[in-house]
Amino acid sequence: MYEIFYTDAPLPKGMSEPNFDGLMPRVERTEGEALNYAMKLLDYGASVWHIKKPEGGVIERSEISAEYNRRNLKWPTESRTRNSA
Repeated sequence: MYEIFYTDAPLPKGMSEPNFDGLMPRVERTEGEALNYAMKLLDYGASVWHIKKPEGGVIERSEISAEYNRRNLKWPTESRTRNSA
């Protein structure tokens, strides 16, 4: 199971990351599901700290942010001109 560690409130002054022992992670079955849920959390303004993988690895905050930016890449809109008659 993939464990998503996040906070939905700002950290107190002077803290750079939360006490992970006190957080209740959101659990998802697959890496894809975990990343999709993390993207939703980021959309709602939460801070996703990391995702713990079942085999012991971790998807770090920087990787999650990069994935979020990749998914939300906005292409420049085309400038269209209209001919007036």
